[in-house]
Amino acid sequence: MPRLKHPGLWLALLLAGCSAAPVAQRVALRDPAIPIYSMAGLNPARLHGTWTEAAHVAAPGAASCAPGRLSIRPEGDRLRLSGQLCRAGRATPVNRAARYIGNGRLQVEGEAEAWWVIWADYDNRSVILATPSGSFASVLDRGVMPADRRKAARDMLAYNGYRADLLR
Repeated sequence: MPRLKHPGLWLALLLAGCSAAPVAQRVALRDPAIPIYSMAGLNPARLHGTWTEAAHVAAPGAASCAPGRLSIRPEGDRLRLSGQLCRAGRATPVNRAARYIGNGRLQVEGEAEAWWVIWADYDNRSVILATPSGSFASVLDRGVMPADRRKAARDMLAYNGYRADLLR
């Protein structure tokens, strides 16, 4: 029987053959070293109405989905969010209550972290909802978003640490 000269090498090769397929590297959508800001003085009534998803942030290679729509309506002391948003490249139904917790932040039922309003234009036509972790960012508009507001949204995402190059 032949003698193994490098038993550690053989063990490493054996274990390598048993390992799972390589895990895809997760692309960061937001740089956590950059502070993120929410609209502290936001009146939640500014959010009421129907919004069209003009863009969203997604990792390269993520599946593509059609722009969503989101309705935000008062429901007692909460807001009702209903519709569909594109999250991580997937059309995601939304039908949840949200509590306005102040400072431009919504605690959405079933979500681990609050959704922050990180930008809204002066006359309530466009808004960005995002999470501080960078797991989600969506640009919403009440109609067809013109180029100047698209640029402003892109700039605000970058200012808050989001990778604007990943905006779709």
